[in-house]
Amino acid sequence: MVETAIRSEMDCIVTRNVKGYTKSSVKVCEPTAFLKLIEAENENE
Repeated sequence: MVETAIRSEMDCIVTRNVKGYTKSSVKVCEPTAFLKLIEAENENE
């Protein structure tokens, strides 16, 4: 998934298995944390 995220120029990977991506060069978020991030970005617009 990390390679796909890099090739697709994604900002982060959303997964419940955050521990499985400890060496990821791409930011990894749990679904609830990702939703909070999106909500915060929408409030700033």
